Amino acid sequence: MTNTIKDVAKKAGVAPSTVSRVIADSPKISAKTKMRVRAVMEEIGYYPNVHARNLVNKRTNVVGVIMPSASYAPFHNPFFPEVLRGITAQANEGKYGLYLSTGQTEADILEEVKEMVHSRRVDGIILLYSTKADSVIPFLLEEKFPFVVVGRLPNYLKTLSHT
Repeated sequence: MTNTIKDVAKKAGVAPSTVSRVIADSPKISAKTKMRVRAVMEEIGYYPNVHARNLVNKRTNVVGVIMPSASYAPFHNPFFPEVLRGITAQANEGKYGLYLSTGQTEADILEEVKEMVHSRRVDGIILLYSTKADSVIPFLLEEKFPFVVVGRLPNYLKTLSHT
């Protein structure tokens, strides 16, 4: 059976809300209490439920990485594995997961991006491509969803990037 936050609290002699604050590294909790609670967490093998924390924090700690259409064969270009290596290193350092996606067509990619945004699957998106008639960027702008483009911006976005 999996240990719960209540198990940690009971063994550490604190309230479950205190355990939650220790997990969030709240400055309201003393260093001594944090050490005691963390020691109990380690002792009983407790790991916070990431999905529950994400619901409370309204964050996923996941970044979507959108590759060009699969028909383009992005992995044949040495640029993409190298960029992915850098993105992965930074994501790991910041304790973010990556959601890598591509599609057979640009319409497939747009549908996947819409799903990511509307289902709140990711906190932001990294686009590893852009095209003149790209429908993903206007969608992300309309949704006011955080994103970056790696590479050249389409001409219509160059003026927006300086504002």
